[in-house]
Amino acid sequence: MSETEIQTETLRYSVDIPAQALAYKIGSLRMIELRRRVERELGTNFDIRQFHEWVLARGSMPLPVLEAHVMRETHRFEATRPASKSGSTAPSTGASTSASE
Repeated sequence: MSETEIQTETLRYSVDIPAQALAYKIGSLRMIELRRRVERELGTNFDIRQFHEWVLARGSMPLPVLEAHVMRETHRFEATRPASKSGSTAPSTGASTSASE
């Protein structure tokens, strides 16, 4: 990083928007937990593409509202799908369930 970039980032994180990094981290952790919760509930019926659709389709919203929306969609989806095999939490897409996604 250049000296100018270092100064700009230092100013941004310390004065301009001091809680920005914390807000990003909290949001990231809540999204990871929401995904894991939906994976547990849907088991082998979990589809990462469907999860992303539920998260993104309605646009920006506060995290508690988003969580309630995704859980409503999860329960609606569950009601229309055959029961999954108990104990399995692997996604049906074969995609990794790593928290780094």
